Amino acid sequence: MKRFATALITALTLATAPAMAATTDPVLDAPYALGSALVEEGVADLLIFGAETYSSGIEVQGDLTSDLVLFFETADPYATVDASFTLFSDGATVLAGLLSSVSLGDDSVINLVFGDLTGDLAAAFGSALTLELAFFDDLGADPFAMLQDGIDYEIAFLATGSPAAVPLPAGGLLILLGLGALGLMRRRRRA
Repeated sequence: MKRFATALITALTLATAPAMAATTDPVLDAPYALGSALVEEGVADLLIFGAETYSSGIEVQGDLTSDLVLFFETADPYATVDASFTLFSDGATVLAGLLSSVSLGDDSVINLVFGDLTGDLAAAFGSALTLELAFFDDLGADPFAMLQDGIDYEIAFLATGSPAAVPLPAGGLLILLGLGALGLMRRRRRA
C-alpha cells in the first residue's frame, strides 16, 4: 500500500506540473524608450517607435521591440485619447491591441488598457493588456497636458496581460487516478 501511495503522489505531481507552470502572467517591459511629441492646434500625438522590449511569462523567439502611438485633443486628453500598441519579434508583428480605457495613476503614471488583441501572442495575454506609462522627466500631475511640440521624452512602460483561466489538461487524468485508487483500496479491503 505504501508503494501505491508513493506512486500516486508522484503521478499527481507530474500530472499537475504543466498546469502549474501555465499560471505565470505575461509581462512586457520597455525600461527605456524615446517618445516624440507633436502638438499643433489643440491636437497632440505621442509616438514611440522601436522600443527595446523584454518579456517574462511567455516564450518568444527573437528580439522584441514595440510601438506605442497615442493621439488626443489637448483640451481634454483623457476623454479623447486613442492609441495602439504593437509588439514585434524580429520585425514580425506578434501582438497588437487598440486602446479601450485610459486613466491617470499615482506618481504621474498613465494607465492604458488595450483590448481587441491580435497576433500569435494574443492568447497568452488574454482579453486585455494593461500598460503603465511613465516619463523620466517630472511633467507634473498630468503629463499629457505638459507635452511640448518637437520634444523627445524619455519614457518607460510595463505591460501585463490578463490571461483567462487556464484549463487543467491534467484534470481528467487526476480524476481517473483518484477513481482507480479508490477501486484498488476497495478491492484490497475485500481481500
